[in-house]
Amino acid sequence: MTDVVNDVGITQGAADKVWLSAARTLTSLGTLVADIWAAATRTLTSGANIVLAKGVGVTGFNDLSAGQVNAEADTALADVGLTSTVTGRIDVAVSTRLATSGYTAPPAAATVATAVRTELATELARLDVAVSTRLASAGYTAPDNTGIGVAAAAAASAANDAAALILRLTALRAANLDNLDAAITTRAAAGDAMTLTAGERGDVADKLLGRNIAGGSDGGRTVQDALRPLRNRTRINGGTLFVYAEDDTTVIWSGPVTTAPGDPIVEINPA
Repeated sequence: MTDVVNDVGITQGAADKVWLSAARTLTSLGTLVADIWAAATRTLTSGANIVLAKGVGVTGFNDLSAGQVNAEADTALADVGLTSTVTGRIDVAVSTRLATSGYTAPPAAATVATAVRTELATELARLDVAVSTRLASAGYTAPDNTGIGVAAAAAASAANDAAALILRLTALRAANLDNLDAAITTRAAAGDAMTLTAGERGDVADKLLGRNIAGGSDGGRTVQDALRPLRNRTRINGGTLFVYAEDDTTVIWSGPVTTAPGDPIVEINPA
């Protein structure tokens, strides 16, 4: 107001009285308005109680649309990092999240790694060779589905045969099957030449000694008893011949003896 007062020749005291009066009535403006607008510089010392509204006689205002205001606001917010991406992350009330006082720090990376290895110990142990040593998918050969079908049918038939055989398998037959401890082709066929072992030859000889000299059976008058008088102790006593076993003590067989007068042999006892 100082410049305006000076330009129109009004003292500061007079101007103060004008603005401090509760009611101010101008009886005549004279050239006051013209002088005010004719001044080269006009400065308001206070803007209190001055309301500017766009209208006739007021210039210098730019028309701003709501979109322009929003765009300018978005730009200003983006400049400080507050973008729609950031605000989009505020998808729930902050009060629903864990408070600082209840926060537990996560374990260290090394602790997590150790726990993972412990949990996967069994699975990791299965990686016992390099994967590159195994068959690659490029080397895959499609299975012979036709052949597999034939094999499956044959297996099913064999299973049925086995089931039927088991039904016929009595305890006696099962015991006999236990005797099949070697392939039949490993045994000699009828008419094959065979070489007996020393033990087998001994068994044959022992068996021969126990055969009846009449043939067709074991026991009775055996070959061994027939040969014993030629080698073992024999004794004639009271008209009876006693033939002893190989110990020359045990009597094996005996029989009556008829002797002629003057026969001097009454005992034979080879050493």
